[in-house]
Amino acid sequence: MKENEKNDQKENVKVIHVNIVAVLIVLILIIVGINMTMARFRSKSDTETNAQIAFYLVNDQYQEGHLFLKDLYPREESFDYTFTVSNYDEERVSETSLEYSIELEITTNLPLQFEIFKNDKKVEGKDNIDDTVHLDNQLQSYVRTILIKNNELQFSKETTDTFKVAVTFPIKYNEHEEFQGLIDNVNIKLESRQKIEE
Repeated sequence: MKENEKNDQKENVKVIHVNIVAVLIVLILIIVGINMTMARFRSKSDTETNAQIAFYLVNDQYQEGHLFLKDLYPREESFDYTFTVSNYDEERVSETSLEYSIELEITTNLPLQFEIFKNDKKVEGKDNIDDTVHLDNQLQSYVRTILIKNNELQFSKETTDTFKVAVTFPIKYNEHEEFQGLIDNVNIKLESRQKIEE
């Protein structure tokens, strides 16, 4: 009888160990599943609301980048997109001061409003920004052009200007179904030139 009790105790210990291992495996799977879901959510939300583009200017040059304004909907808050312009890259810093201009060329599929911020200050005034709409014969549609002027990066010291494009889809268009599924494209053109000291 004592031997049966010992065998029963051994069996109970084995069952307890198996149950503990099973519970630990289930907990590990739950934790891994939650982390994967959170990572997927973070990755998707970051790319949809804040497209990052970086331009590196170390000499006179022309560069382009693109923002696709998708999944926008009417709301009070803006959808913010940022890009940076730096006077250095991984290998070097510009040896001359650079002046640069930025042109945002925007399709006009949606009735969007735009505000531009440079280093957290709103860019405004005719000396700093031009905002026009014109017919593009090649595209056979209207294109909005926002030109950001009078930008400068000094030489020898690593400097980065951060631009935010605040896009608002006015809430008054909430009931307009004709805008559903449409996207707008922003083509960013950056042109730099050496600053000639006078």
